[in-house]
Amino acid sequence: MSIKLFYFQSISFLKLESKKKSTENVSAD
Repeated sequence: MSIKLFYFQSISFLKLESKKKSTENVSAD
């Protein structure tokens, strides 16, 4: 696996996780 691909997947995963957390915080309020 290339480093660029791994880096891109990591960024996408982190963005997805942050979206989940932000939506959870909004619904919690």
